[in-house]
Amino acid sequence: MLIGYDERYLSACADIYLKTFRAEPFGYDWLTEDAALRYFADTARCPGFLGYILLADGRPAGACLGRADGYSRGVLYEIKEFFVEPGSQNKGLGREFLSDIEKDLTNRGVSCITLLTQRGIRAHGFYLRNGFAESAGAVVMAKAL
Repeated sequence: MLIGYDERYLSACADIYLKTFRAEPFGYDWLTEDAALRYFADTARCPGFLGYILLADGRPAGACLGRADGYSRGVLYEIKEFFVEPGSQNKGLGREFLSDIEKDLTNRGVSCITLLTQRGIRAHGFYLRNGFAESAGAVVMAKAL
């Protein structure tokens, strides 16, 4: 079941986030609970923030954090984080969660969803199976400081 982002579930979502991204293929062992909580709180304060929580059996099982912005062709929703707890993956919950988010975004007038992910990992395949396509014109650039 999808609900709007609710800070009452912040700690539970941070715990799921840690379990998800400390596991393979990510292996982010440097993540801490404090860093996750701060990241979620900072993200929720951004203009245009729009988040969702996946509830399974009455408890959080995943979340989607993003923001909606106007752009030349309407409203774009950028997914910053999308995760489902490892024990609930590969059961159709993520697909259903994403579908429910898409329905809500459509009702809000959103015309496009964007996200970043790594090639060759399960998440990449998940997004491809759910109708996302790699952008031919986009380039992700980074500069370490």
